[in-house]
Amino acid sequence: MEGSHSPFGFVWQIATQTGWSVYHILWRAPYPALLLMMIDAPHYIDEDEQKKKSAKLQRQKMKKSLELFQTRLKK
Repeated sequence: MEGSHSPFGFVWQIATQTGWSVYHILWRAPYPALLLMMIDAPHYIDEDEQKKKSAKLQRQKMKKSLELFQTRLKK
């Protein structure tokens, strides 16, 4: 499953899930709340994508640790 490609897809997904009208979504609902709804929506991630995200997160953690020790050594 893939996410929205435009703001119209974003509005359509929220309208489908909540039953709200387009008017309500555009003029009554706060934008930050809509973003949180979309971020928390369940979605499918295949195994390969999950492995890539996990590996990227691990590299970021290692880089942060290395940077911490390097800054301590320089002082």
